[in-house]
Amino acid sequence: MRHSRERTPKAGDIKKRRATLRDVASLAGVDYSTVSRVLRGTRDAATRPETRERIKKAAKELNYHPNRLARALRTARANYVGVVVTDLANPTNREMIYSIERVAGAVGVTTVIYHVDDKHRPSHTLWQIAADSHVDGLIIAARLVIEGEFGSVDDLPCAVVVVNETEIIDDFVALDHAEGARLATQHLIDLGHRNISLLPGEPGMLNARRRIEGYRKSIQAAKLREDIAICSGYGPDETFDAISTLFEGGKGPTAVLTATLPMAMASLAALRERGLQVPRDISLISLQNDPSADLVDPAISSVDFPVRDLGNTAAQALLEKINGAPTKLPRFLAPIGFIERASVAGPGKPLQ
Repeated sequence: MRHSRERTPKAGDIKKRRATLRDVASLAGVDYSTVSRVLRGTRDAATRPETRERIKKAAKELNYHPNRLARALRTARANYVGVVVTDLANPTNREMIYSIERVAGAVGVTTVIYHVDDKHRPSHTLWQIAADSHVDGLIIAARLVIEGEFGSVDDLPCAVVVVNETEIIDDFVALDHAEGARLATQHLIDLGHRNISLLPGEPGMLNARRRIEGYRKSIQAAKLREDIAICSGYGPDETFDAISTLFEGGKGPTAVLTATLPMAMASLAALRERGLQVPRDISLISLQNDPSADLVDPAISSVDFPVRDLGNTAAQALLEKINGAPTKLPRFLAPIGFIERASVAGPGKPLQ
């Protein structure tokens, strides 16, 4: 019987398909088990440094990437974490997600985003997200999940950390919205404002309640009258409606605080429609900061929170839970400070 000699595959042929460990071994001229050990980062005295370099060079040439599914079946770890978020356009969520991806990516863990909102509701529950996606852990920062619309976070088949919610589980990290609102309100009081209104966000939401708490702390200490316009949502239409309620029955406030920067921008447009100039006629502060606050006229003064730390802390805590280590949660993150821009002045005293 005539035997044909097994042909060593060429790199060009392999690149047309997904490279395997055996392809790397063939190109490097070593056995499969050696390649497996080297690419897993295992150190052993039997493998010479030049052999390791040859294997790594072959893997790079073939554009080899580990098969995550096969690895998950071997180790019971998928090396994926999920972030469940409601509003991708929210500046806080955006920066938080970037931070989570950086922390997870630094240790070889991939971040998957699950976007849930009123218009784009997934057909699956929170349990299905965790189980069917085979994630090792979830960071939950979604209002609809927190409100229970996708099932409970209890007994999920993965590690869980919650962001900006303090009443579901102890493993949470949250921005101190109460202190942010108190800080901004006190700043306006110190400038001489006595008619200060707050647009805290949606009724019943924890963050909205925290903002009201901080606002009231400063208002009551100064013995002023509170003026809170609860919004049905965070969009432009809801913000326009809230601004309208502030001017019902006559004279309106001399200063307005808004829960988010997009609400502050919508408030700026709503106030202009009423013929009011910021800050000549009324001051405006956002309880959320973002570089885009400098891109409008006037630039909007903001409370600055450590949003990057929010994502870093949540991601690090989740990785600790996945690895069975104790977390440093719960944790509140205080505001960094107040960023003075052109939208604030003392009553009747516009900035020069």
